[in-house]
Amino acid sequence: MPADMPLDRACLIACGVVTGVGAALNTAPVWAGARVAVIGCGGVGLSVMLPYSPLHLLLLSGHFDILVMTSGNATGLPLAKDNENALAELGTIADRFVLHNRDIVNRCDDSLVQAIDGETHFFRRSRGYVPRPFPIKRDQRSPVVLGVGGEMKNTFCFLKGDQAFASPYMGEIDTIEGEENLLSSLLHFQSLMGIEPDIVAFDAHPGYASAHIAQKIHAEVYEEVYHHHAHLAGVMADNNLENEKTIGVILDGTGYGTDGHLWGFEVLVGDYAEFDRFYHLAYVPLPGGEAAIRQPWRTALAYLHTFLGDKAGEYARMLFAGKNVGIVEQMIANRFNSPLSSGCGRLFDAVSAILGVCFENTYEGQAAIELGELVADMPPESTHGPYDYEIEGHVIWPGGILDGVINDRRQGIPTDTISARFHQTLVTIICDLAGRASTRTGLRRVALSGGTWQNTYLFRAVKSALNTQGYEVLYHRHVPANDGGIALGQAMAAHWRWRKKQGRQ
Repeated sequence: MPADMPLDRACLIACGVVTGVGAALNTAPVWAGARVAVIGCGGVGLSVMLPYSPLHLLLLSGHFDILVMTSGNATGLPLAKDNENALAELGTIADRFVLHNRDIVNRCDDSLVQAIDGETHFFRRSRGYVPRPFPIKRDQRSPVVLGVGGEMKNTFCFLKGDQAFASPYMGEIDTIEGEENLLSSLLHFQSLMGIEPDIVAFDAHPGYASAHIAQKIHAEVYEEVYHHHAHLAGVMADNNLENEKTIGVILDGTGYGTDGHLWGFEVLVGDYAEFDRFYHLAYVPLPGGEAAIRQPWRTALAYLHTFLGDKAGEYARMLFAGKNVGIVEQMIANRFNSPLSSGCGRLFDAVSAILGVCFENTYEGQAAIELGELVADMPPESTHGPYDYEIEGHVIWPGGILDGVINDRRQGIPTDTISARFHQTLVTIICDLAGRASTRTGLRRVALSGGTWQNTYLFRAVKSALNTQGYEVLYHRHVPANDGGIALGQAMAAHWRWRKKQGRQ
């Protein structure tokens, strides 16, 4: 460390090196005029890595021009935990290897947090934080419950007594290696804590590997939980809430719904045991399925044809010249390999592509992230008025939003201003729907969960607006808002359903 480093900073870093507690990548916004160097893919954040090993200090003394910090795994695979695997899997990524003759027993990825208004928000809760438990509303005699988690950003979670024990970050488990890592980690966690689950909860998606793995864990009861209900139950548990009806605004990219479609812009009303779907974004086909997620212009094309009628063709050729528009339009018209989605993430993708911000995602969520970064330094109380939208029955129709975005672009309105208007429209819609749900139910508590809430501008603006209107706003504190937090919700949902079956409310 530099000799002139302030004592408080030196002690903080030393604590991280010695104990690993709180070791994390801490992302903070960078404001205009700040004297920092930001190198990357257009990001406006500055990440600070707290070292948890003396090796990090030795590495930084090596006088490298640039050091790229990333997890030690190939895409879709678990962390490499022995020398042979590391050399085989990471040889095309890493320039040099530091090897050791002491084997790694347990994989544990780095934690990733963000500071918002002086509070810590998790993107990933792992090293330095697990398996430290946090309190939940259960009594000591309750059965042990395991939530297996989802397919992406997987973590699992055990409920024991009145505490929740969340696992390290597992990542994606849609490969054989990912499945094996999850199962072995689950069994090791059980052995470490000396517990076996009485109840196992898992995602309701029939094709998820996590559901298959859940059946391999011995238990008395197996309970499937729908993705967005798990989000609602998770944020309730994260705030140590009793089993009380709550309005949930669940925004993310995708999750299997009760109708077999892909949900993601949902206003739910429910408790731990059950829920009702009050409002949602209108469905749009995703031409090519996963291909539409990789290439947001496909999703944008689907939005144009679904909501703008005769104007769609003209807009499509103006906005997406050079793309295979005709082929994708045929897929949309014939509903060929085009699952229906109400995902908020897909709406972000569409607007990002329409504005020319991002046509192809080279990393997860790129289009939405870059659209959000355009407003990152704007105050949440934006003066940019919202676009038009309609709510018919329980469905949000975004045609007016698309029309407004395209018209503003054709008039030469700056892209960041259009993004601000789009974000402010979402704030208006969310507050509108929360008000309607409150009027119907008398509830004054709104819970926010789902990966879209990692958009700092949207989170701060909605939280501020709802607080101003007198709502109690719940958000995540111990687990991420993204899919890294749904295992907690799965477990709590399964526990309270068991209680109801036992006649205990």
